[in-house]
Amino acid sequence: MNKLIPLLFIALITFGSCEKEPSIIECGTMILCPDYDRFKVLDYSGLDGCGWVVEDDNGDISQVSNLDTHYPSLIDGQYIWIKYEVLPLCFNICMAGGTIAITDACTDDNPTTLPATQETP
Repeated sequence: MNKLIPLLFIALITFGSCEKEPSIIECGTMILCPDYDRFKVLDYSGLDGCGWVVEDDNGDISQVSNLDTHYPSLIDGQYIWIKYEVLPLCFNICMAGGTIAITDACTDDNPTTLPATQETP
């Protein structure tokens, strides 16, 4: 029995964490975004002509033409889940990757939610 308690504690920490993919986790609420792509928001305002850019899981950087429409308040390093289209003929002066446009965003205003204690499907 004494050996079981540390194992239960480790399992609780491992499986009770607020980091489950592919979901946005906020304490107490799980926002499911299964058909959305995850991007990390980065502040490139230190470079000429740049502002907020996004980085995909492969490390590719893109500027988003309508980022502030869907996410008016951003924090450097936060993750967002979006559906998007590539704008191949849209050039930018930042020169940090291509340009994309968000077609749909999984946010607090547009979520599918479950209590954090339920399993993701």
